[in-house]
Amino acid sequence: MTRPIARRAALATLAGGVLSTAAASSALAQQAVLLYPRSAGTGGPRIVGPGFVRPGMVQPGVVRPGIAGPGVTGQMGYRRLTVVSANTGETFSDVFALGNRPSVIAMARLSRLMRDHHNGATKPIDPALIEILARIQTKVLRPIQILSGYRSPETNYKMYLADPVGVAEHSFHTSGRAVDITVAGASMEVLGKLARQCGAGGVGTYASGFIHIDTGPVREWVG
Repeated sequence: MTRPIARRAALATLAGGVLSTAAASSALAQQAVLLYPRSAGTGGPRIVGPGFVRPGMVQPGVVRPGIAGPGVTGQMGYRRLTVVSANTGETFSDVFALGNRPSVIAMARLSRLMRDHHNGATKPIDPALIEILARIQTKVLRPIQILSGYRSPETNYKMYLADPVGVAEHSFHTSGRAVDITVAGASMEVLGKLARQCGAGGVGTYASGFIHIDTGPVREWVG
């Protein structure tokens, strides 16, 4: 039986490691300079969300057994994700983090792909959410279809008025911390279970054929 990954450990491999471009290949070196800058005295940036990584929780550069991220290879470690927007057909299939720090360019591309397709509005997507998707993908081994990522407040309010039971008035979608997904060949029950194992906060399983994942407090529901 697969043991769930503790939410506090879910982002351990992204927690402020030291990056050495000199040790990287030429391909990695191009990515290396596009990472979030280190913060003085912190050992690197921390991706912080409810119940996730806190300073001092992991040693820089250490990948703990059992929680290695998707596609981690070699000393530096590639972290990959493949997602497809069901609304636009756009695809991201690339490294989203190098070592244990996310790429600014990759995160910008993902935020663009996960924009509000109703009006084109964008917002930076929570890296913790991308980490959860990547972990799920290591289990399903298929592209993840993004049905809904960021929603502007205007779009979310219209959806709430149309369906006040199924849409939260103050949804995590409006802060870039939620996504609705589906995976070809995977049941919603299986995806929901995997999302919980991979450190998701809120997990909603919908009979219409998708699951909701967010980085908010731990809770679950069926819609």
